[in-house]
Amino acid sequence: MTNLQQPIKCHLKFNAAGVHLQQLMSGFSLLQKKGMISLTYEKTTDFSPHHKFRPVLFAEINGSSVVYEMFDGGGTSEVVDLNKIDFYFKRSFDPQIINASSHSEKFFPYGLNYCVFEKGSLNEHVDLAANKKDRLYAVMQKSKLLTRFMNIQNSRHVSTSKHLEDEPRMSKDPKVLFSVRLWDPATQQDEEAAEDFRKINEMRIACVRELKKELGSRYIGGLIPSPFTLENAPSDLILSDFSPLRRKYIQTKKSADVCITTTGLHRSIGWKFAEYIVASKAIVTEPLNFVVPGDLAEGKNYLPFQTTEECIEKALELANNDDLRFEMMKANQAYYQNYLKPEKIVMNTIEKVVESQVKA
Repeated sequence: MTNLQQPIKCHLKFNAAGVHLQQLMSGFSLLQKKGMISLTYEKTTDFSPHHKFRPVLFAEINGSSVVYEMFDGGGTSEVVDLNKIDFYFKRSFDPQIINASSHSEKFFPYGLNYCVFEKGSLNEHVDLAANKKDRLYAVMQKSKLLTRFMNIQNSRHVSTSKHLEDEPRMSKDPKVLFSVRLWDPATQQDEEAAEDFRKINEMRIACVRELKKELGSRYIGGLIPSPFTLENAPSDLILSDFSPLRRKYIQTKKSADVCITTTGLHRSIGWKFAEYIVASKAIVTEPLNFVVPGDLAEGKNYLPFQTTEECIEKALELANNDDLRFEMMKANQAYYQNYLKPEKIVMNTIEKVVESQVKA
């Protein structure tokens, strides 16, 4: 770890404080509060406010030009001129794609992304919103009453680290959580993509059915209701008591010991995977397609599955093996403390920049 004698100067530049950047905003804000960085920022119109540009944050750190990019997929952002930057921290880091770039030495894995909204962070600055609608939303986020009444998903009242964190525990009757959505193939113009949706839906339905069968009362979850799901899925697999409230979701997650998650959009590591690590859960997941910093490892932090049978097998393995489950919970808590807390994940990138400057 770099020995920082004085606050590192950090200047941020972005077009809107969108949801994909909330972890970064919280991290930088917390580091400023701790006196570890000197933080300034500006909202810019240098590039399009279209959604595809929102997950990009430009920064100047100790004189170096840095990009943080939070896209789901492995490609690079067209808004970034790689000739003009020094460091590119990428959420979905695929070594094969990066190594093919003539600027591969500038790329580094950022890590897992999830929605965390710390009190007093840049997220709460109304003037950083992209438009009038977002500014109104930013005002409502500050209100505890409106957060509950309007079911606002991301605010200081429901999504701080304190809300999301949990402790490892040894349960006598461990619960397994798997709540999942189905995708409507009719929303896809490409038949190959539509067929992918159908296959994903088939496996998710089969996993829910078998988990209910094998685990009985130890299983929490089901298919999340939607017009498509209600019309196409077996009614006994659909959550009858589903609540869209963020605080209810967090309560349900904390009541579980083993959490199952699937691949996100564009093969990404979904936010749920990160949230389960934050909450110190034992995890069963589809294979991870991207590289993250640190010592996250199969068998230690998660068990992978590719088929319905493997999903059930791994879930039962963790539910029935108290020592394995508890050790995985502790390993995920340690990973969170070292690599995933908002101030830690940001500080790790800053130290990478400073260390490279020293070596140069």
